[in-house]
Amino acid sequence: MRVGQVVAGAAVVVSGGLVAAAIRFHIEDSRLERLEGVCTGETCLPGSSAVDGWAHTFTIFGALALLITGLIFLGVVAPPLKDRDGKITGPSPHRRRGWIALPLALAGVAAFLWPAGAWATSLPGKARSVAWSLPYEKTGPRNGGSSTPTDWILPAGPNLVRATPDALTAYSLADGSRRWSTPVPTRRTVCGTDTRTAGGLALVGYARFDQPCAELTAVDLTTGRTRWQQKLRFDPYDSRAATGTFALAGRTAVAVETDRLRAFDATTGKPVWTRPFTTKRLCTAGALDASADRVLLVEECRKDYIAETTVSRLITLDAATGKQLWRAVLPVESSALSAWFAATSPPVLRIKERDQRGVDAFLSYDDKGRARAVLKVSRHATGTPNANSEAEGLIGLTVQARVVGDRLVTGVITPGETGVRWVGAFSLATGERQWLKRLPDTATALLAGTDGRLSVLLRGDETPYLAGYDLRTGRRTEAPLGVLGSRTPNPSSASLFQGPGSTVVVVNGDRPNEYSSDKRLSEPAPVFAIR
Repeated sequence: MRVGQVVAGAAVVVSGGLVAAAIRFHIEDSRLERLEGVCTGETCLPGSSAVDGWAHTFTIFGALALLITGLIFLGVVAPPLKDRDGKITGPSPHRRRGWIALPLALAGVAAFLWPAGAWATSLPGKARSVAWSLPYEKTGPRNGGSSTPTDWILPAGPNLVRATPDALTAYSLADGSRRWSTPVPTRRTVCGTDTRTAGGLALVGYARFDQPCAELTAVDLTTGRTRWQQKLRFDPYDSRAATGTFALAGRTAVAVETDRLRAFDATTGKPVWTRPFTTKRLCTAGALDASADRVLLVEECRKDYIAETTVSRLITLDAATGKQLWRAVLPVESSALSAWFAATSPPVLRIKERDQRGVDAFLSYDDKGRARAVLKVSRHATGTPNANSEAEGLIGLTVQARVVGDRLVTGVITPGETGVRWVGAFSLATGERQWLKRLPDTATALLAGTDGRLSVLLRGDETPYLAGYDLRTGRRTEAPLGVLGSRTPNPSSASLFQGPGSTVVVVNGDRPNEYSSDKRLSEPAPVFAIR
């Protein structure tokens, strides 16, 4: 066999290798397209454009190389007959040898398939994807006929219960499948829920059109059925009656009425005890929550209906009897613009005064009612100014702040910045910073997992990112990875829930923008899971 034939054969094998590379890169490109959908910029997987470019390059050069080397091989192994002057007089008697090029090309394809595939799969970077999502659906108006929709999300073991004005629906955290759905009674709307569930129960309030949230209902989170219902009493001029205020404390359900606090047996719904508010001081509830055996109440009192100044107290009651265990005067002078409990045992109260120069902070107390640390909120966290200077107030993402042990883990806005670009942990005993980490982008939600991991949802320019940190030290355990998908929402506000394994369920806090042509904005997925 002549050297020329060997070289020509080797060229055919290499051409087959180029075809193999084209095949493997197109397979990888197709896989990435199924994963990404229609993507641009950040919504595409890092390195996917390189895979697409190499796929087309190998296709063009592989086809041309195979054609050229095949013709050359045919000319070398089966040259045509020629006369003495070099003119072609007929076909080669060995022209059947040209078919040898086919097995040579196939051998090249087979030899290069694995290394080409390994190269193709090594180019794309790591990313996360949407495991499942709930479709966008228009919900009915909330209590009073407002067209602005309101959703409540309740954790229910392996499920997540979504309460819209018209229905209660449970979805599996594993795959988003619907477990049960219960319509709201006729001519009623959901007007409020409790913040925590207990014993497989949730408290839900129903209201008739433009009426107080007066129908307290205990819902079984396993089946969606009503366990019991009680009628609450409200003053028709009570401005706070449009949304209910409820809490579950072990075997006791507690609800706020205009002039009193009422407790019911959580199993049967029978009245247990009543605590009237002081009428001489025009007292009412500013916030309500509960632990397994205690009820926490913020009581706001003023001298008369005209007075703007208030005396506010944090009161702890025994859940079984309603007996007061202790009370502490809060360091405020005006009513609360917003107040809720970030934790109940020991109490951590998030409060923002109506007075713009007043308290805007997390107030920490021990189990005896003694004041501990005051963690001030950044003036950029809520969009309204307060007494905190930029050097004092650091806490951002107030709704997302989580109490872990004796620490408050939260987003942080440092002086000179307006967005949450840091995450940190602060001692609830002393207020001292325990750790602080810089984020690659603006944080929109936090999840303190039971496995010691802090998941942080970041808002990129076009797609969200998910990063992981150690709750104890703040050390980054998972690099920020983009979430692929052309329809993946990029929420500016959200809540996170732990799904199976490393799956994180995102509750989208953004409202639909009916004027946008982008479906992610006009019809956003209300809930989706990231894996």
